Amino acid sequence: MEKNPRHYQFRLWNRNPFHLIVSSTTLNTDFRPHTHSASELVLCASGRATHIIDGTAHRMSTGDVCVIKPGMHHAFSGAKNFFHYNVGFLSDMLASSGDDIKREAGYHALFLSSDAASEIAESMMLTLSAGDLSGARVLLDAIMKECTGKHTAFETAVRGLFLEFVVLLVRGYSKRGGSATPLSQISYIAGYLETNYREQIPLDTLAEKCGLSRRHFSRLFRNMYRKSPMEYLMDARIREAIKLLASGEHSITEAALETGFDDSNYFSRAFRKVTGVSPRAYRDSITAKR
Repeated sequence: MEKNPRHYQFRLWNRNPFHLIVSSTTLNTDFRPHTHSASELVLCASGRATHIIDGTAHRMSTGDVCVIKPGMHHAFSGAKNFFHYNVGFLSDMLASSGDDIKREAGYHALFLSSDAASEIAESMMLTLSAGDLSGARVLLDAIMKECTGKHTAFETAVRGLFLEFVVLLVRGYSKRGGSATPLSQISYIAGYLETNYREQIPLDTLAEKCGLSRRHFSRLFRNMYRKSPMEYLMDARIREAIKLLASGEHSITEAALETGFDDSNYFSRAFRKVTGVSPRAYRDSITAKR
């Protein structure tokens, strides 16, 4: 049954336990330009429509997926039996993602990049195979069923189903092969930094991996992540150092060396800059809690 298009919009409130809303509807009319304060994922199950993102038109048909980042203007025109799912979510729904998925370009392109410019739209799209589309629909239908039924531990079930859906999309992204755009390469570089944070990686080396000039690479990276590649690398190192110190099995010097710092004093300054406290103060606070 076709729903009134106004149901197509969503708003996420803090009282929503998942910060997630999933719905499905068929669209046969144009839908005006609008924005959201949350991320919105559109999955076309059948039919077709033209998806206009920040003024640029993109055709969507069966199996196509697109993620709209907060602040992007988007609209639909020429919809014909456009049966699709809408998934509205806030970033905290990804909080329990494992370190392994954070190394994947698809995870960065679809879920972590923050730019609201149409130039990155192509990197936030993919087309699922028939099998993956079927699997995605099963997961989204299950989420809607859990939210409706509200049975025992349904919140945990919803979070698990959502992360399974995220994994399915990230795997689908990796099946695309190659790097369709420079911005897809930027996503690859972010995953590369998550894996190789211990290494001393020159900016020129990262730019060369994308086939871009240093200046152009730096600009695109900052557009996507609101920080420079070296700032991103530093954050990745500090995140890992936090885990090592929290484990209670590593000294401050060991945590520094394990995360690519040759100088423990520099490590302490960098740690404080990112976290607001010194490594020693952080370790002592964890010890006190135990």
